[in-house]
Amino acid sequence: MTDPQSIYFKLPKTGKEGFFTQYDDQPHFYDQLHHHPELQLMYVINGTGDLYIGDSITSFTAGDLFLIGSNQNHLFKSDSKYYTDNCFEKSTSISVFFHDQSLGKDFFEISEMSTIRHLIERANRGCVFSRR
Repeated sequence: MTDPQSIYFKLPKTGKEGFFTQYDDQPHFYDQLHHHPELQLMYVINGTGDLYIGDSITSFTAGDLFLIGSNQNHLFKSDSKYYTDNCFEKSTSISVFFHDQSLGKDFFEISEMSTIRHLIERANRGCVFSRR
């Protein structure tokens, strides 16, 4: 469920794209509470901070992989050092955005996809895959 203070984030995709890939290399990650209808699979290449998702907070670091569910409120708040003029590190990530029907309406309903379907259902609360 979205928070009234959460910003609706519209992806710059066109037409009937099933997947949208975004590479970010910025001084800090996008730090506004937001949501979008697409699921987001995000790999943190460089950067540290806290992920606010739903009613939870968890730290993130390079090497973490997150799956964020459809319309799930979230923000990646980079550590304070990333907001200073003397920080030369970047916050870098790659994200793949998709809908649960990007591969067809019933794709995740076939028996071979049951584990992935459950993972997508769990993503409504956010999932983290970490090397820590």
